Amino acid sequence: MFSPRILPLLKAPGRGDDTTIEVRGEALFCPETGESFPFLKGIASLYHPSPEEGAEVTARIRSF
Repeated sequence: MFSPRILPLLKAPGRGDDTTIEVRGEALFCPETGESFPFLKGIASLYHPSPEEGAEVTARIRSF
């Protein structure tokens, strides 16, 4: 899925350059953080919301 040249360049979202990503089944996995990022329709989903983003969404929902 990823070329041997590209995979070492991928890092866990929101983390430093000291993290690595590896393919495990149907997901990308970061051994340093234990986070797993699934493939959605064949595309790696590296979306990782920031802590502020979660609070903002919660506030919007509560305002209804």
